[in-house]
Amino acid sequence: DDISEKQLLKTISTAPLMNNQQNKYINRLITMREKQAEIWKEQLMLETRIHCKFLPQNFDQLEDFISSIDYLPLNNNQKAIEMKNKRYKIIQEAKRQWLNYFLNIYEIKIQEYEQQYQNEFIKLEPFFLNNNDNITNATTMLSNIKEHINNRINRLKKDIYVKMASFRKIILQNRQRSSSTKNAIGVSTEPYLDLISNPFDKRQWNYLSLGPPYIRVNQSAIRSKYQQETEIKNQHKDIYSKVENHLTEYPHRIPRNNTIFKQYSHHLLDYLNQSYFTPISYKDQLISREQAHILGSIRRTIKKMDLIIRVTDKGNKFYIGSATEFEQKAETFFSDTNAFMELSYNPFNETLAKVIQLLNTLRGKDLIRKWQYEQMMPDRTTCELAHLYFNPKTHKDGIPVRLIENTIHASTTKISKFLDKTLRPIFDDKCKDTTIIDGASLITELSKYNKDNVFAYGKNIYKQTTGGAMGSSLTLTLANIFMAKWQKNIVEEQTKTGEFYGRYIDDIFMTWNRSEEELRKVLDDVNTWHPNIKLDYKIGKSLPFLDVQLTNNNGILSTSVYHKPSAEPYVTPFISDHPRHVFTNIIQTSLARAVRYSSIFEAFNYERRYIKLMLLYNG
Repeated sequence: DDISEKQLLKTISTAPLMNNQQNKYINRLITMREKQAEIWKEQLMLETRIHCKFLPQNFDQLEDFISSIDYLPLNNNQKAIEMKNKRYKIIQEAKRQWLNYFLNIYEIKIQEYEQQYQNEFIKLEPFFLNNNDNITNATTMLSNIKEHINNRINRLKKDIYVKMASFRKIILQNRQRSSSTKNAIGVSTEPYLDLISNPFDKRQWNYLSLGPPYIRVNQSAIRSKYQQETEIKNQHKDIYSKVENHLTEYPHRIPRNNTIFKQYSHHLLDYLNQSYFTPISYKDQLISREQAHILGSIRRTIKKMDLIIRVTDKGNKFYIGSATEFEQKAETFFSDTNAFMELSYNPFNETLAKVIQLLNTLRGKDLIRKWQYEQMMPDRTTCELAHLYFNPKTHKDGIPVRLIENTIHASTTKISKFLDKTLRPIFDDKCKDTTIIDGASLITELSKYNKDNVFAYGKNIYKQTTGGAMGSSLTLTLANIFMAKWQKNIVEEQTKTGEFYGRYIDDIFMTWNRSEEELRKVLDDVNTWHPNIKLDYKIGKSLPFLDVQLTNNNGILSTSVYHKPSAEPYVTPFISDHPRHVFTNIIQTSLARAVRYSSIFEAFNYERRYIKLMLLYNG
């Protein structure tokens, strides 16, 4: 507080140990701390600008340097859109790199002042210790000086924080008034627009920019009482049945007629009623209604203009394009892969009957237990034909699509899950030496050194004739088993020569100490083993694998976090209506990965700045 600070300053200034030389050192120390605080203030101002989406003007000058291309291909809108989006991506990435660079400069300056301060303080110590017989008094004086300087700088930092609040208001006002901001390319993640012009207004676009994981705030608060009561009833039934089933099974085995279930049911219902019907503030009601209105207007725009909105294959953002052109991409996928055949009838009832008949036969012959039978038996009331959808690969030329099959209510889903749960542990145990779980497991290892897939797409019904359904839980395990057999020869060869071999699904990482020509011969030979397995390989002393960059520095392994060029620095926005622990987990997980993957401190620092900027981009 001010009184103790004044008393401390008086103690220092009236001390008999003080002289002019010592005063100069103290003033120099204070000046260094003040300059350091000024640099910190500038850094906070830049971070505030990033958070408010209003960068300094020198960042926007980059758009003038990489100006829009005047030439547009005649009668080729798709090419024009592609060129526009490439320019956007180049400028956006350049701005992000410069922001990381600027933050690095600020941190270096702050560290330099910190080092100077520590050096000067070390020089100050002999003046007190050598010129005073009482070491205790000298040590106390040094402690008082340090406390005085720290108090002074802490006050300065508090003032800076107060000024930042005002600065933030000014920045937001300037952004509202600025005409150039509306057209400026920002650094935050935005939807991929596969159209010549943007059909959405500013509010709609900002809402879409919040991304697929965003949850509207207080959605239930603006629903009718009937809708709320229906939702409460459904949630109560769902939660209660899960808890009851869990507690009545092994190892708890609590009887269903136990009074504790009735008590729990009442408590759960009271909690849900309180959660749903507790009034929210008028401001929160306005925000909820406004967001619902914006979402409704987006849906109307999409319907009116015959657009399609999808989640991108990589990048965790929305893709918005013409529904007709997207349908053509899907048709191109079917014709190019030649892995599907269109059916003239719907085999759903036939497949469901086969599944039920098979399970009844197995149970009747006592080949499966009752609990296994119940786990695999499909629910007739909820079963439906699997649905197909496509995610656009916006990071690739021409924006091809990736097929995803939604099998959550398919008749074979429960069997698929049961088999996957049974087979996966066996596979993991047998192939653990060559299986890579994630980037961390790869670093650790190096340091040691269903057949009937029928689904609906649109109004047509297809059957997959090659491969497995991406979306089925069993497909991954079957693919791993297939690849384990396929890789047997190369694993044996790598083991003989003492080299490393690891695989994550269909991504392979291996070391090699012979000539590159020999390696290419081996890989070209591997590509002849199976008609549907073709390796696209990269050879070098520094390569990315999954989310880790690995470098061989003359026999020393260097590692760092790797971000794919197509990956956006996106996380769930802080204003999303997620449980608050989700955001804590995002930060902790990102920092933990940076620590585990970074072999040198500089690599960790770069990733730490990347994480900070990512959080600023997403509010």
